[in-house]
Amino acid sequence: MLNRATPPPFVVPSNFTIPLATKYPLVNGNTLHVINTDADALLKIDVFFPAGRIHQQQASVAALTIDMLFESTQKRTAMELAEAMDFFGAYTDYNVRSEWASVTLYTLNKHLESVLPYFIELLTLPAFLDKEFDLLKAREIQDLKVSLEKNSVLAQQEVSRKLWGEHHPWGMIPSIENFNLVTRATIQQFFDQHYALGDAKIFVAGNINDETIKILSRAFAAGVKSMNPFKISEKASSEVIERVFVQKPNSLQAALKVVRKHVPRTHPDYNDTQMLNLILGGYFGSRLMDNLREDKGYTYGIGSSISDFSFGSQWGIGTEVKNSVKDDAINEIFEEMKRLTNELVELEELDVARNYLLGQVLRSLDGAYSQLGYAEMAELNGYSYEMMYAGFERIKTITPTDLMLAAQKYFQPENWLVVVCGSNEPSIL
Repeated sequence: MLNRATPPPFVVPSNFTIPLATKYPLVNGNTLHVINTDADALLKIDVFFPAGRIHQQQASVAALTIDMLFESTQKRTAMELAEAMDFFGAYTDYNVRSEWASVTLYTLNKHLESVLPYFIELLTLPAFLDKEFDLLKAREIQDLKVSLEKNSVLAQQEVSRKLWGEHHPWGMIPSIENFNLVTRATIQQFFDQHYALGDAKIFVAGNINDETIKILSRAFAAGVKSMNPFKISEKASSEVIERVFVQKPNSLQAALKVVRKHVPRTHPDYNDTQMLNLILGGYFGSRLMDNLREDKGYTYGIGSSISDFSFGSQWGIGTEVKNSVKDDAINEIFEEMKRLTNELVELEELDVARNYLLGQVLRSLDGAYSQLGYAEMAELNGYSYEMMYAGFERIKTITPTDLMLAAQKYFQPENWLVVVCGSNEPSIL
């Protein structure tokens, strides 16, 4: 009989397998990327357009464009389109990333042929009506006013300005004045340049048979490729590394951001710094959480993360603390970096972080929808599967010495931008 008082033995996974997407060419030169599973009656379709923030010439244009796709089409109002999709139990979602904008459809296999015409209509025939655009801008302006009351938002805006420059897409900050300058014609032009269905990257996961492929192929083969093929290229950016204070009168708390530009995912140091980031502040058991939350009670939470772009990444630490302890909190952040620079991580601490990260890898490979993310990563960013497997292997083999060498290279205080937003300027700046 099973003894439920005895936990199962702990086993570290010896290897990982990323299922490869099957590629189906379309008559217009495009490709369907498919992850097949027999377990699901539901299909997930991700359509990526080269329409992310890196392409915009004004702040908020990329986001406003994709928002307008869901307002109405040239054939139906937003309500009519939503009711048609709801009738078949279909659901749509969307997201704007750094280089890509994505629209997702979830639908039952048996309703795919009925739902796809509505989905293609949404992607290709937006109405861009003046009244709907004005209402959308009014909502966005109201949301922005609410956001600008938050210290963390003001601090992040200053990070973007200083780290990238106001003329770089990452440094273009949404403002009420900016929203008023964006016109319906601007949105229409951005759509025409970046939403050609033939340029889209199309990914599908679910229980897929030959008939499913035929239906999908007919629907997506209608789009033609644009005359200007999409190429990812780094935009010129400035960089100011300093300590900056943003005043927010009468604030009870201060928002802290400690940030730097970082290497791309293809860089030899990237995997080592991912583990270093995890130990510093990347999960609940990290050193920053243990120090600033558990030991000193400065904050409810503090986190560190590395955000990837096609041409690099950004490493950032963020938290909010009482105004009275913001100087001490900044000092403790850099003290934890200094410790990792000068002292070897204990093997027990490294093993805990290693096992946590391996568990995250297992989660990311659980199910066709999650596995589809690896196919998207490879296709959209040009990452090879060999590089991904090398990253898995590095989690298992990295040593305390490797982590110290990475810390010595990337934790030099003079390379980190510090932004504080609160009621009074800290003495440390």
